[in-house]
Amino acid sequence: MNKPDNPDDALQRLVGDYADMLFRIALVHLKNWHDAEDVVQRVFIELYETWPEFSSDEHRKAWLIRVTIHRCKDCLKSAWKQRVVPLNEDVLGIDFELSDITRAVLKLPVNDRLVILLHAYMGYTIREIADITGHKPPAVATRLHRARKKLKLDIG
Repeated sequence: MNKPDNPDDALQRLVGDYADMLFRIALVHLKNWHDAEDVVQRVFIELYETWPEFSSDEHRKAWLIRVTIHRCKDCLKSAWKQRVVPLNEDVLGIDFELSDITRAVLKLPVNDRLVILLHAYMGYTIREIADITGHKPPAVATRLHRARKKLKLDIG
């Protein structure tokens, strides 16, 4: 799949198809709405500027997920993030309606949150998650098992 004849229209279609999914992944990683939006925007800019060759739609989707995860890690490592203390939503008067399960998932370490999101919410298999994250399938299965165990303890 080469660079399309009209990259602007192709990008607009891809944003419509994948932006929500990438935003959820970024939000799970960063726990910050605005940072998640920034990361997704950067991912699409990177796609537009480089327009790598994809062998299939699944390959493109996996690339977008991997790049989103990497940009989230970059964001968390940034000097700005290291020095800034986030405001508590209570101070801002913002009331986020989150289910007990969502709150429990957000308390998990980032890698556990990711496998839960990819498996339970997006329906990826352990092998597909391994391909996306670059880990071996047994490691993904172990992480998923431990994350479920933690959720079960937290939720009751």
